[in-house]
Amino acid sequence: MQNKLIIGKLAAVALLATLSAGCATKGYVNEQVAQAKSAADSAQATASAASSKADAASAKASEALAAAQAAQQCCVDTNEKIDRMFKKSMLK
Repeated sequence: MQNKLIIGKLAAVALLATLSAGCATKGYVNEQVAQAKSAADSAQATASAASSKADAASAKASEALAAAQAAQQCCVDTNEKIDRMFKKSMLK
């Protein structure tokens, strides 16, 4: 009976020690949460900056496309004009 009581007490102490060692303090958890929030805020700022740069690049690409289309139309118009001039010169 005495052995069972001692074994029971030792088991209770061992269980308590195991549970105590595995628990994190509130301060530690708050510190980890603060670090995670800081990392998330930094990532959000980086993502926002990248989004702004992507928007600016998209606007520039749209401008470049419009300029290329205008240049293409100018080329088509010039070719038509040259063709008309050539045909006109052949008729003389």
